[in-house]
Amino acid sequence: MYSSILFEQKAGIAVITLNRPRVLNALSRALKGELSDALGRVAKDPDIRAVVL
Repeated sequence: MYSSILFEQKAGIAVITLNRPRVLNALSRALKGELSDALGRVAKDPDIRAVVL
């Protein structure tokens, strides 16, 4: 679903990992958009109690 980040959800914890190793995880418009989308997804899910970035 995402190309610049990895998103996992386990036991009420969302883990978002930056996944652009070739550019040392530098921010880009695509990465910021995906991060915003993932955080919006977290905000809408009442089962997620914590986020690890």
